[in-house]
Amino acid sequence: MEKSGRVDEDSFINKLILLYIFDQCNVGLIESVILDIATSHNWIQPIFCKPAFDELVKTDYLVNLSRPRAPQPRYKITPDGRECLKCFYYKIPLSVREEIGSYIKENLMAYRKQQDYISDYFRNDDGSYTVVLKIMDDTSTWMELKLKVDSRAKAKWIFKTWRDKAVDVYGYLSENVIEN
Repeated sequence: MEKSGRVDEDSFINKLILLYIFDQCNVGLIESVILDIATSHNWIQPIFCKPAFDELVKTDYLVNLSRPRAPQPRYKITPDGRECLKCFYYKIPLSVREEIGSYIKENLMAYRKQQDYISDYFRNDDGSYTVVLKIMDDTSTWMELKLKVDSRAKAKWIFKTWRDKAVDVYGYLSENVIEN
């Protein structure tokens, strides 16, 4: 019986760690990003992370912000999730809370780029390629740009460099097209 109690406590702490990560990020996160953050530093073992995440969604401590059938739904902590965290955050070791806080501060923009700046490309019937570039947020698409290029090499290069150039492209379009 004692082992079962320990498993339940560990499961509870795993859920608190996930809530704490969401609280520190303060933005909607896709599932793969949250699982990567939680497991890459062994704050939660990978085998236990997905069940803890699913349980938080099921109990309405996390909410899906995305429109129905979104390819990658985004989740955010709910007021009930924050209340639970407020009551029990002390069960997460201070060292883990500090590590999570520091890690989020240093890496949140990289994760945002990963989930907010989307690119893809495909071959057209005429042999050219279309590259689709998007900037997304929790609930909508801010920008979608389709470019037709003459080679796969160009399409791949645009696809690979989009995350680093998205802010500049959007800034240029906003400044020179939208605001004028």
